[in-house]
Amino acid sequence: MIWHESYLMNFYSLILLLILLTTMIAKRETYRFSSRLLLLIVSSTAIILIVEIFSWGFDTVNAPYAKTLNYAFNLLFFLAGPVIVGLFASYADYMSYRSKERLKKRLYYMHLAIIFPILAIINIFTPIIFSINDVNVYQREPIINVAFASVFLLVLYIIYANIKNRKNNEPGVTSSILIFSIIPLIGGILQMFFYGLLIMWAFVGLAVVVAYIFTETINSSKDYLTKLYTRELAEEYLEHAIEQDEPFSMFLFDIDDLKKINDQQGHSQGDEAIVSFAQSLSAAFPKNSIVSRYGGDEFLVIVRGRSIHSLQDSLDALKEMVTDFHFVESSFHYSYGICERPKNDKTSINELFLRCDQDMYQNKAKNKQKISPTS
Repeated sequence: MIWHESYLMNFYSLILLLILLTTMIAKRETYRFSSRLLLLIVSSTAIILIVEIFSWGFDTVNAPYAKTLNYAFNLLFFLAGPVIVGLFASYADYMSYRSKERLKKRLYYMHLAIIFPILAIINIFTPIIFSINDVNVYQREPIINVAFASVFLLVLYIIYANIKNRKNNEPGVTSSILIFSIIPLIGGILQMFFYGLLIMWAFVGLAVVVAYIFTETINSSKDYLTKLYTRELAEEYLEHAIEQDEPFSMFLFDIDDLKKINDQQGHSQGDEAIVSFAQSLSAAFPKNSIVSRYGGDEFLVIVRGRSIHSLQDSLDALKEMVTDFHFVESSFHYSYGICERPKNDKTSINELFLRCDQDMYQNKAKNKQKISPTS
């Protein structure tokens, strides 16, 4: 009866993860490095839940190839565990330190994923991890406890590192990583001591959902004032586009004389100018664009797969929208710089921003000449 209830737990966790996976793909927030890591964890956990069901489903079955399949699924199950834990450790580390370079130096915590295949090869010739007896029944061997212990130690290290760095963490990150760590730890300990109880990976699935709610949803990727994407997300989107060699166009906008609006009409009017311009940018550019607030009065727009020439209609629409702004006493002005990165281009992010900056300041100088009383 225990195995039946465990199967149900795996099945429900799998459905939950598939819903989460669909949600993450449907939202355009998977360009964040942390989100991509979490997406890998969700996908890997869903796969291992399926593998676990099959590893127990072929146990004791008397049919052709059942013993071979029983061994194969249990071997795959053994190898997948440290990969997921390594991804989980990488996610927790990145949420604390926000450094890809740090993860590279730590090999993305995949040390156990390198060691476990060696043990798996040895196990083929001399069963040290698990064995399948003559009547096709899975049996644990002594070394499997060492493997379990090494995985648990890595999880404990994650908890320790997260608590140690709690003062530098963003709000909610420490508690979510602790929950993310402790739930699978409890499930793993129970499964290790109660043979036949399949709950560890179901608990991991639950922990993944908790992590998503706390770190990817509560800690939003949207700017609090404009509700546009944040600078961090926009830059990670750019990194992703460059890594995938995807062509895109980039626009850097700046509101002219915002300080003058703040000084003469108050900061509330300045905020209204920022919000109204943000809404106009979102309306003017295609729906698949990434429109972000890059700084106080600076905005970054990235349009994937479109040339600058093809986006002239968006610039014209934006110009027409801002002429209808009636909340400022004088006319509203903005400057912008544009650049594009076609496919197979080698331009770096810094070079792109430099081009946009130079173009924007040339545009700003022209605007000042146009509105100057002496012009």
